[in-house]
Amino acid sequence: MGEVEYLFNHALVQEVAYESILPLKERKLHLSVARSIEKIFDERLHEFYGMLAYHTAKAKVWRRPRSA
Repeated sequence: MGEVEYLFNHALVQEVAYESILPLKERKLHLSVARSIEKIFDERLHEFYGMLAYHTAKAKVWRRPRSA
């Protein structure tokens, strides 16, 4: 599916990488993850409400986003 996954050897390296992302880019990434969760897990979305809520909150989306 053309997925990209990042693995870090240490939590501090992950934190530094995450903190280096510009706020607008970070929000867009979280929104992208939220949309992906809705699309991929549509049939059992209730199992992912916590993760969906986390990413929509980080994206500062206060209503259900429209899929692109």
